[in-house]
Amino acid sequence: MGPSIAEKKDATEEIFTHALELAPLKRIAVAWTGGKDSTLLLYLWRQWLLTEHGLAQGEQIQALSVDTGYKFPETLVFRDQVAHKWN
Repeated sequence: MGPSIAEKKDATEEIFTHALELAPLKRIAVAWTGGKDSTLLLYLWRQWLLTEHGLAQGEQIQALSVDTGYKFPETLVFRDQVAHKWN
């Protein structure tokens, strides 16, 4: 049996902590395709910053999304909606 959800969450938060040890928040960007996996990672990063590091609700975090020209139009609309909603 693999790691529990709690263990996976703890490991993810350790990675987040390490990232902030290596660089200031304004120099960190999450690679975001608009798909389910990268959207979850971006959500977890944002929530962790809000709850554990006092990120202000309107404060910006960086996400990097490359438009390859091959994404579904719906993915681009979703990306833009989330970017607007999460500032």
